[in-house]
Amino acid sequence: MKKAMDTQLIKQLINLDFPIVKSKRGEKDLGTIVKSLYLKENKYSVLDLFKLNNSLKQFLRILFALRNPSRYIYKRIKNRRIKFKNKRKSKFYIYIWCRNKFILQLINKFIQQYKIRKYIKLCTLFPTINYCLAHDKKKFLFVLGNPWSRKPAKMTKNRILFNKIFLVNSLNFLNEKSNLGFYKIQNDLADYKKLLVILVLIENVIGKWKL
Repeated sequence: MKKAMDTQLIKQLINLDFPIVKSKRGEKDLGTIVKSLYLKENKYSVLDLFKLNNSLKQFLRILFALRNPSRYIYKRIKNRRIKFKNKRKSKFYIYIWCRNKFILQLINKFIQQYKIRKYIKLCTLFPTINYCLAHDKKKFLFVLGNPWSRKPAKMTKNRILFNKIFLVNSLNFLNEKSNLGFYKIQNDLADYKKLLVILVLIENVIGKWKL
């Protein structure tokens, strides 16, 4: 079953041209590129399909972890920690951080169309976490591009930990020296079709689940 699902996902990625990205001539090849093609002035790179498949599966696991509530909760009664079945619905926010305002407008139209706006917060700067609203919610930071390029990595990491964001994923085409231990999907944001694939994955996991 698992092997069949993996094969199906890989087929879908190929059909959607997800592993093919356009890059500039002379640009340094990344470790995830398996082949480069040149057509006139354009350079096209083919990403490692299996690494791409694994990164998307990690992304889906995060979405399912947000969607599904903890199976058990613990309460302290008379100095004893007792386990109960959790009947509460999962509470979460997905913070999408991107400096490109056009991309944020595109995402905003999508999430409004599919009625998942209440679960997603869009921001051009590092998200401001409202403690009163989000203290009891799972938090997932989805970073598009490289908005932290002007900020020291240590400062960014400290702010993420301070706000108790333990799930972080980025989407860009950069060969970063350090991604601070975050999950990463490597692809080109300039091709908006790739972004739509990611948004459809979010909608399929979050939007079709009755919260």
